[in-house]
Amino acid sequence: MLAVWFTGITLVTLLIEPTASVVVVGPRSVTVNAAATGDAALLELYPGFARMRSDRAGFVRRLYAAGAWLVWPAIDGGCVSPAV
Repeated sequence: MLAVWFTGITLVTLLIEPTASVVVVGPRSVTVNAAATGDAALLELYPGFARMRSDRAGFVRRLYAAGAWLVWPAIDGGCVSPAV
């Protein structure tokens, strides 16, 4: 069930881009390169993932083409915020 859910979220993000902000999973070198060549603004960078934003259609496909391992929708100001 979990694999089906993860696959579904991944496909929805790839096909319809439900949010302008996404979480990109991968090492820092991969996520920074994906942001630079995938036409996305790097908002936050953590070990293992980064949060990015783009208002241009097709940016999720460009992130994958640039080497992103996994791209999921992100809630702005939500669950991927550093602890204070």
